[in-house]
Amino acid sequence: MKTIIVLFCLIFSLSLNAQVLDKKDFNESHMNEVLFNSLNGYFLSNGKEILIHSSIVEKKIYRFLKKKNKKKSLDDIEGIINHKILKKYDTHDFRCVGLLYKMPIKKAKTYQEVAEKCIDEWKDNPSDAFFLNGWGTIVDVTTYYNRQSKYIFISLAYLPN
Repeated sequence: MKTIIVLFCLIFSLSLNAQVLDKKDFNESHMNEVLFNSLNGYFLSNGKEILIHSSIVEKKIYRFLKKKNKKKSLDDIEGIINHKILKKYDTHDFRCVGLLYKMPIKKAKTYQEVAEKCIDEWKDNPSDAFFLNGWGTIVDVTTYYNRQSKYIFISLAYLPN
């Protein structure tokens, strides 16, 4: 049964996500969907629970990325997201955590390719991999595309159940 669910998610994900990137009209909402579906495929293929999509902090993170993406380093942005925006949602039993990824749009042809590079980057970074591989099941995916710099910023936030 688990194998059928994984196959279904992957087939659905591939058909939906293979959409070619339009660099002049990048669709941030579609990128959020593609990454969420890809994360679910990754989690299922590794024996993890299915993720639940949330949009609780999406607008706050989006506005922050839009405002600060040129003024601060990626580490500083990730730190502020974790210690200012997500900290408000911490509970006694759960600490909210956000991961951040940045890539130039010229290196991707499809939304799926961006999602795969993002997940691979998180998997290959030991501190990000720790969170990626089981921090929680409720996630908020936020994408911001800076049309001037041509960089895509992607945030993954784990929220309490």
